[in-house]
Amino acid sequence: MTTLNNTNDTNSEEIPLSKGAKRKHYIIFFSCIVITWLIFKQLLFIQGHSLNASLAFLIPVKSELKNGDVVTFHYNHAMFDNDNKDVLLVKKVACKPKSTFEKFGYDFYCDGMFLGTAKKARKNGDIFPVFNYKGVIPDDSYFLLGDSLDSFDSRYVGFIKKEDLENSALVIF
Repeated sequence: MTTLNNTNDTNSEEIPLSKGAKRKHYIIFFSCIVITWLIFKQLLFIQGHSLNASLAFLIPVKSELKNGDVVTFHYNHAMFDNDNKDVLLVKKVACKPKSTFEKFGYDFYCDGMFLGTAKKARKNGDIFPVFNYKGVIPDDSYFLLGDSLDSFDSRYVGFIKKEDLENSALVIF
């Protein structure tokens, strides 16, 4: 039987814990472990300069995304130096389905609003494959951007299908 020492008493009398109290301690302990695991499994530490954020809480992609929502997806591209493995990317929705999308030169627009400019080449001189499209964005696709000009995003790879989006990310900081 587990006992509890009463250190305030000079007799150091031991008070026995009931089986119910012992069970309650185990339940609380294991509940804390499970909750901590669930929370940390849903936390994403954002690395790199793609977004002006460091930490986000992941939730399943909701049915209707709006411009500015942060999403995650895996992507693989020949320009990634990653041994041909998918990379987890974190980007913002910049233009959603049924919006009018236009590109003039290296500048991108959604419903007439300026989104950003594509770079012509990487720092090492490699030419970027700049996305080219004009028209209405298909129902199942999104144009995603990072916060940085150096972000590898839809300016170079084009629309990302909703089925490829894994999570929405609620930015904590």
